[in-house]
This record gives sequence, structure tokens and C-alpha cells, in this order.
Amino acid sequence: MRVNKEYLSFELGESCYAVPITLVKEIVGLGIITPLPMTPASVRGVVNLRGSMLPVVDLRILLGMSMRPYHKYTVVVIVEIAKLAIGLIVDAVMDVLTLTDEQTEPPPINHQTPGQAAALLGLAEVNGRVLLLLDAVRILTDPVYGVIREGTTG
Repeated sequence: MRVNKEYLSFELGESCYAVPITLVKEIVGLGIITPLPMTPASVRGVVNLRGSMLPVVDLRILLGMSMRPYHKYTVVVIVEIAKLAIGLIVDAVMDVLTLTDEQTEPPPINHQTPGQAAALLGLAEVNGRVLLLLDAVRILTDPVYGVIREGTTG
């Protein structure tokens, strides 16, 4: 049986990533970020979204990439994880894609260290480029490397 799944694709550096569209609530422009003291480097701070303070995470830093200046295509993808809305800063949003299970394959190697959440759900080839299917839930809630801690979800 063929199962179709939708993903929101985006760029981080030279790579293409995607998250399941079921996690995505909206996409907003990068506004003014208010830094928070004593938070991990990937947590850039909070933004005011229609009167609500929303934490924002630079996905590049969370995934171990180098920081890059934000530009006109930099956006915040708002996802809901464990009943918490959180913004993911990405270099640019690309498209919403529908993939079947046959189009995806598991990551070729387990490159994670012990205790670290596997970052990828799988891989797919789309228009000649490799698409990295990101496991946003696992990376954001990982007890060691994630930014959502038990007890922060009310």
C-alpha cells in the first residue's frame, strides 16, 4: 500500500531538509529577536507573535552547523512539538512535497553519538537533490541535545 506523506522543505546552507507538514503551524518572517540569558546557543531568544512570546531556535546551530548572517529569505517555521509552539530559523523555505514510502529510505549510517537523538527520519531524492527528512520531534526533545525539556510543556 502506498502511503503519501507531506513535508515542508527548506534550505540550511547547501543542504535541503524537510519536516512533516503535520508539525508545521505557519511560516513567518524573521522579526526582532529578544535574547534570553543562560540558554543554549541554538536558542536565539523569543519573538512576539501576535502578543505571544515564542521561543526561536536557529536550526543551523542546533544541527551543529556554523552560524550565518540572516538575510531576506531567512524565515521562522513555527512547529508544534509536545504541545509547545517553537520557531525554527531556516535559511529559506522551498516547497511542500508529497512523498510516498517508496520514495524515502532510511539514513545510510547511524552517525550519532550514544545518547544523542537520531536527527533524520530518512532521505529522499527530489529533483536531483538529496532531501534530508528531519526528525524535529526527536532533536527538539532529546534529553541531552534538545531544547524542549520535560516539564516545559505544561
